[in-house]
Amino acid sequence: MMSGKSLVLLNRGVSMISRRFNHNVGIIGAPLSRGQGKEGVRMGPDALRKSGLMTALQTGGCNLKDYGNLKFEDEPEDETFRNVKMPRTVGKANEKLSQAVSLIKADGRTCVILGGDHSLAIGSISGNAAFHSNLCVVWVDAHADINTPSTTPSGNLHGQPVSFLIKELKTEIPALPGFSWLEPCLSAKDIVYVGLRDVDPGEK
Repeated sequence: MMSGKSLVLLNRGVSMISRRFNHNVGIIGAPLSRGQGKEGVRMGPDALRKSGLMTALQTGGCNLKDYGNLKFEDEPEDETFRNVKMPRTVGKANEKLSQAVSLIKADGRTCVILGGDHSLAIGSISGNAAFHSNLCVVWVDAHADINTPSTTPSGNLHGQPVSFLIKELKTEIPALPGFSWLEPCLSAKDIVYVGLRDVDPGEK
């Protein structure tokens, strides 16, 4: 649960944004943990709802619609592919998320995704890119998450999503099971990183 002070600050921030932009907001939960090894991250969507996020958005004046949580299932016989773990499961989950984001955008709403591990950026950004040809991304993270299947030291897809999205890296991404639906949608010049402090040699 959020502390009282944190909730007040959240309410103020949301209220200021809502007054300025009058957002219609769609919330979608994406309880995925297969992009890395910690099961707890899949509880993120429900934890964020319980923390008071929905109340803060509504108090701030957002026209809010909650689309619930997506349901993800492990793909059978999801063997490691070229050191990449759970590619079929993560690929299919992101395809489902991309489609859900597109539907929310078609409904005239800004889509807020509650995750879930960082591999979800593949579906989140590709779903938005279907509606914004000039899409730009501000990536706020200690990590660049731009390893490729060839450079990843862990094999976890949550450290690789940016490489799947960048057009200039298309030749570095093999035909990974579960990702045949995906086309890179972001130019390298249209992403800015904030807060990097731990970048792998392969990412550099």
